[in-house]
Amino acid sequence: MLRREHFGFGGILFNIDTGDVVEMDREAFTVISIIKDIEAVEMKALLELPIAYKGKKIDGQTIKGVLSKLKAMGVVNVMPKGVLSDNYRKKLMEKSLINFKWPTHQHLSASETVHWAVTFKCSESCPDCYIERHKKVFTNELDTQEAQKLINKIANNGVFQLAIGGGEAFMRNDLEVIAYSAAGLIH
Repeated sequence: MLRREHFGFGGILFNIDTGDVVEMDREAFTVISIIKDIEAVEMKALLELPIAYKGKKIDGQTIKGVLSKLKAMGVVNVMPKGVLSDNYRKKLMEKSLINFKWPTHQHLSASETVHWAVTFKCSESCPDCYIERHKKVFTNELDTQEAQKLINKIANNGVFQLAIGGGEAFMRNDLEVIAYSAAGLIH
């Protein structure tokens, strides 16, 4: 999953399988944006594309570096020349001509991870627990529909991961529904 950013760099790549997060400059982000929906890439075909940032062609070393990082993360397969079709090369060419608009804000657009206490209920009373100290203040919790709406808002704001906890999260009888909702929306 990719998220375009401004704050001194180009964006963030999040591997949903491993949880790896990689921050990258705009040149690397541009390359990844072009190949993000493609499972396999031919190095030679990619190097021949007119991929540019600020009117200057992105050099082959940057492209090779991006591909080696993606390959190491298991995000993309690098194929030998001639394996992929001309139709594939045409799609790459079309995508390479896209110009990106970068956000102008000077901060990250969203957190990488949100930690959410889905309940303050707990049958224990551990002295160091923040829930134990504050559970009398929080007497209401979101019902299932409200929880699902919150998950949608979190996902729509570009958050990569949702860490569900509590109190004791297993005391909620709708935890499975909440977790499945989050698994389908948060990447």
